[in-house]
Amino acid sequence: MSDNLFLCIVDAIKDHDTYFIKRIDALGISGLSTMQKITTVLRMLAYGLPVDATD
Repeated sequence: MSDNLFLCIVDAIKDHDTYFIKRIDALGISGLSTMQKITTVLRMLAYGLPVDATD
């Protein structure tokens, strides 16, 4: 997948669902980045992996 296509998909997903936006929790700890979350989802879809296999 080209970089431009991936960034286009990231922007579209980020605009559609707020789960994929990076946040800071109540303790001030930074969560996973948008790129990490979307990369994990794409790997799960591409390889048919269960959620627990991507830890």
